[in-house]
Amino acid sequence: MIYVKWYTDFVDIKKDTWKSHVLIPRQLLKPYAFKVQNKGKYVNILDLKSNEIKQEKINNLDAELKYYNKDTENYLDEKIENPFARTINTINNLFVKENNGIIFKRNDLINIRKFFQYSFLRNPEFYKQFCRKVTDKTNKSIPVNFNHSELLGFASILDKVFQDIRIFILLNGQNGENKFVTPHSVVFELDSCTALKTGQIITLFGITINPNVVLCIAPFQSKTDHVDVIKLEDKDVQQINENIYSFELNRKNDVKYLVGKENDLLKLKNHDY
Repeated sequence: MIYVKWYTDFVDIKKDTWKSHVLIPRQLLKPYAFKVQNKGKYVNILDLKSNEIKQEKINNLDAELKYYNKDTENYLDEKIENPFARTINTINNLFVKENNGIIFKRNDLINIRKFFQYSFLRNPEFYKQFCRKVTDKTNKSIPVNFNHSELLGFASILDKVFQDIRIFILLNGQNGENKFVTPHSVVFELDSCTALKTGQIITLFGITINPNVVLCIAPFQSKTDHVDVIKLEDKDVQQINENIYSFELNRKNDVKYLVGKENDLLKLKNHDY
């Protein structure tokens, strides 16, 4: 029996049955997970349509039976998810001091670029928005319409775009009361106020990899192996959470929610952004 991890839950290829995590993979849910006796691991979500906080089992959250075909599942597992998981472990194990940067190994940089690339492709709405930005920057149109069954075939379209990026880490430097949340869309765009903290006026796209770390890329920048670490205060973490809330709320998708610690979700639930 062959089991495929991360995007799938106990994929029994011989029996030809599996669940795909459509947008948000298990590895981004696990840092928020807690055990419910005799029921397994759950996370808290803020449903932005009902404005209710709910508990969802991580095996079932955003999971759909055979959403991706076997080739896509295996590729995501072996080439995208597992390598990115190793890079996340590298980041989590680093001792980061204020104003210090990180020199990543070449494989880590590739893993980060690839994970962002496929996260964009998995979200058709966000991909179309990003394509418009690419067209504006390069004056070269790229295809914007495809479905998830064509995911692997379209991945190469963004290869060049994701070669020319800079990488930033936003760190919850005070490890205080506020923790980062993560959206169903996985990737989110940071507003100009946050971008200015990098010392430049640039477009930043982020992925929350755990409650204390947001990994960001800045497309159309000079490629470098140096990763800038930006240490944030507690109030900055709250500002980014509000940014993520607004970004997810304004999506056109039918399903909109945030995953996070209960206290952070309660703060977002009780405000009108």
